[in-house]
Amino acid sequence: MAKQRRSSRKCCGEECSPTLDDVFTYSALIGACSRGSDFDAAMRHFREMEAMKIQADVTSFSALLSACEKSQRPVSEATEIFQSMKFQQVSPNHVTYSSLISCCEKSSEADLAWSY
Repeated sequence: MAKQRRSSRKCCGEECSPTLDDVFTYSALIGACSRGSDFDAAMRHFREMEAMKIQADVTSFSALLSACEKSQRPVSEATEIFQSMKFQQVSPNHVTYSSLISCCEKSSEADLAWSY
């Protein structure tokens, strides 16, 4: 089961946005990096999340794969991320496969997509 913690802080008596200590917030951050085609930042935040012992879920893995695809990284990096996902027993969804297949296409390895 994924470790999911919600936390909030009080700022001037008001509730502030969550800190970076839950999978939802990290997934949103990784997704933002993906939309900006910044794979290095997405991977940095993903590793930071893992270092904090926060279990990645399908959303965080899919966002990382999307960042890989949008940054036009080698398909080998996407495959490594996908293998890590399977190793951690996180089930892929249609977003995961879409990003992975797009990575294959952009790397001119469309035939590899059939292996997933």
